[in-house]
Amino acid sequence: VAEGKVRKRATLVHLDSHHDAGLPSNWNHEDNEHDTQLAHTHINNFLFALGLLEAVEHVIFVEPPWSRQCVSLHNRTKALRLGFIEGAPRVSYDATPAEQRALGGFFDDHQVVDDLAESVTVRFSVVALSDAPSMISKLVGDKADVILDVDLDAYGTTSP
Repeated sequence: VAEGKVRKRATLVHLDSHHDAGLPSNWNHEDNEHDTQLAHTHINNFLFALGLLEAVEHVIFVEPPWSRQCVSLHNRTKALRLGFIEGAPRVSYDATPAEQRALGGFFDDHQVVDDLAESVTVRFSVVALSDAPSMISKLVGDKADVILDVDLDAYGTTSP
């Protein structure tokens, strides 16, 4: 996206045993280069940082059967509002109690807020691996640029 090879607000399909969907704790507001911002992320919180950068608009997490982190979100799409309060990344969303429990595991308590004055909306879909062939084409459509992110070490073993 930063190099212009993929349009902004792309769809990212994330195949992994983990959602990697936390929020970074820091953000450099002095430098908006993608590499500078992503330097503040870790392996477990880079997906929504890409949303804050407006590189992605939709994250589709394909969850294998052994993961079980997001079962209550399977085949659902949630609209997450991402923004900043006092310079730090924050998230706001509406969720049922079961969805709240699943999403609550993504973020530190202080990162979830009731409302954000300015925000960017990122859709977050969770698809069970068994449903992926039929669901992904419906979720992606034919207009979005798609980034495929495959965590090979999770899929390179049958005994995670």
